[in-house]
Amino acid sequence: MPNLVNTTLFKSISVLIENARTQVAHYANTTLVMLYWQIGNHINHEILKNDRGEYGKYE
Repeated sequence: MPNLVNTTLFKSISVLIENARTQVAHYANTTLVMLYWQIGNHINHEILKNDRGEYGKYE
């Protein structure tokens, strides 16, 4: 009987850890995407003055 309890406890704790890791990865990815967007937005406003770069102009 103690083996069954230990196995159930181990599985339960493993699920909790995996769920926490998934949430942390999701939060980190979301934060990085927002960071990169903000960097691009600053470059667009400060350097490009909201104009397209030369490489992006159509002929």
